[in-house]
Amino acid sequence: MEDKEPLVSICCITYNHEDFIRDAIEGFLMQKTSFPIEIIIHDDASTDNTANIIEEYANKYPDLFVTILQSENQWSKGGGSIYARFVYPRARGKYIAICEGDDYWTDPLKLQKQVDFLNDHRDISFCSHNVNKVDQNKNTIKENNSKMTNYFKPKEVVNNHFPTLSLLFRNQKLEYTPELLKVFNGDAVLTALLSLHGGAANLGFTGACYRVHSEGIYSRQTYLENYFKSVYTREKLISSGIFPEEISNEIKQNIRTRKYKAIKYCLKRVRIISLLRVVFR
Repeated sequence: MEDKEPLVSICCITYNHEDFIRDAIEGFLMQKTSFPIEIIIHDDASTDNTANIIEEYANKYPDLFVTILQSENQWSKGGGSIYARFVYPRARGKYIAICEGDDYWTDPLKLQKQVDFLNDHRDISFCSHNVNKVDQNKNTIKENNSKMTNYFKPKEVVNNHFPTLSLLFRNQKLEYTPELLKVFNGDAVLTALLSLHGGAANLGFTGACYRVHSEGIYSRQTYLENYFKSVYTREKLISSGIFPEEISNEIKQNIRTRKYKAIKYCLKRVRIISLLRVVFR
């Protein structure tokens, strides 16, 4: 298969993941497929041994790997999405699968199942699957063993979460604006942009593990920081002007819901603090 164009481009971004990157890469290499793949890994000038580990695999499998090893950290320069600026343009596959360097796939048939599904459902822009949450030592925090396949209309995509490491989507032009490139919740932007090209589906199998650790991009944020940034992201989706009214209305409803939950969380915290002051005064 090495002389053929890849059907799937596996895209991975990583930074200081020397303790985790082997799990991610081994998850790519264990995939059993009836089609050729390529593995594109972008390292954002890691200061640990991550780049050396990537090069080790690339030297062992030169026909599989495309490496982008930065000498300067690109994220800190403020240009926005590493995937959209550096990785997706290199993808040759008809489909793109993504997984960051601290997560990993567990099902060797993950890609085959998702490709077969998209081949059979032309109106679906992307599909995902269930993931389990684990800690940095791969101990299970939360399992998701649902066997149900769920379908989502384009307008329903923006009100649902699809784990980034579970996505397989059609390789097509995505309408990133300069502002959308720079928002915090790049996963929400990606699925919203994909909704412009069709619906979505979550397939009834568990195929990966999302790792929760102290250096994770979301783990470093407080509950409220994540909420405020997610609201800001969706406000930028609205102001971009690229979504039809039906989807825009759903995004606005999503913003209202998130603001309500943030206010409810704050009021709950105030009540708890007030109670503690009474108890310990």
